[in-house]
Amino acid sequence: MQETVYQEYQVELNKELAKYKGLEDTLSAYEYILRTNPVEATKMKESALKEIRKDFDSLEDFETYMSSLRQELALCQNGLAEVSNLRVLGKYDCLIADDDFQNFKYETKEITIPETDLNNYKYHSVKVPDYEEFCQKYGEVSKLEYAKLVGEYSNDKEIQKLYKLTKASEINPNIEKTYLYLLETQNPNYAETYLEDMESSINNILGSMKADEFLNELKTSKNVESALLNHVSATGEGLKAGLNSFGTGIKHSISALESIITGNEGTRINSIEEYKQMYILQGLQSGEYTGAFLSNNYEISQGIGNMAPSIILSSINPVAGSVALGTSSAGNSYHSALVDGYSNMQALLYAGISGSSEVLTEKLFGGLPGLSDVKVNSLKTFAQSIMKEGNEEALQEVMDAGFRKLIFN
Repeated sequence: MQETVYQEYQVELNKELAKYKGLEDTLSAYEYILRTNPVEATKMKESALKEIRKDFDSLEDFETYMSSLRQELALCQNGLAEVSNLRVLGKYDCLIADDDFQNFKYETKEITIPETDLNNYKYHSVKVPDYEEFCQKYGEVSKLEYAKLVGEYSNDKEIQKLYKLTKASEINPNIEKTYLYLLETQNPNYAETYLEDMESSINNILGSMKADEFLNELKTSKNVESALLNHVSATGEGLKAGLNSFGTGIKHSISALESIITGNEGTRINSIEEYKQMYILQGLQSGEYTGAFLSNNYEISQGIGNMAPSIILSSINPVAGSVALGTSSAGNSYHSALVDGYSNMQALLYAGISGSSEVLTEKLFGGLPGLSDVKVNSLKTFAQSIMKEGNEEALQEVMDAGFRKLIFN
């Protein structure tokens, strides 16, 4: 029941944010061209303020309202993740409260790996030895200790999962303790089940850690230089996130196709990268870091990065570009619906409609090469292209909110 409330509230919040996103993007574009064309910049800002005053007494009221919506959305997203995690963790509450668990002690064996060897593994100059080879070379350790030492550089999926568990345990030590308790006192199969059950919680923790690594590099000093540096960082991170999202969307589309053929649905677990993107956006929206509209910059850059592969393909073959764009969008929508707890059939329907609407929106706005009427050859036209992309996203978000209400209610 609680999960449904969060889901419905999230749809309404996204719909309200989309309503004013175009105005926010206009104000963001104003910052780009103010120094080079103050007359044009002033016109843009006055036009945006005129629209804002229809619903708000001042720009400050508008900004406060948008900030409150984003805070509510962040709480909603965190609430959904928490409900999902609690559903899993509830299975182990009795275990953690048990005296045997509280008194359980486990020892770790300290071994040293030469710096040269670690660098070779890190840069893939030398393949990471498998568990048996490792023990012969450096000494006997548990598989978990092996994962802790070299799992970051291993291609073995089992070892990667164990490595992620050890990293998440730096934040919550009970994760590693529970795994070892089940492994050593209960049944190895129980430990393996626990590892699978904890994947979402572990990804959430690691995504938050990675987001903090990025956010901690941003400046908080209130000066122009700090603002510029933060915008450069937000742009670069947004582009990377967008490219990653495009590739992930293609993978999820393949999973959706497989689910139609085999009946086996795709994953309902967000990746570390997906959690990282969520926490970075929440951090940028907090207003803690220097720079106006940092979160808008990040989102717009993310959209550009997500479209970049389709743009390149479209310059060769427009049909291929549109197919790639729609496929990636459909895949991400399919995965999003599964994560939110909807059925595989609902997720497939949502994916099909969402992917088609993405392509339609781009064609209506002329977002792919050969269709665009905004040529980027100056800061002014760059700003116009930003507003145009923002308008596309705003329309897509409004449509998406409608689709979700139609399919999921």
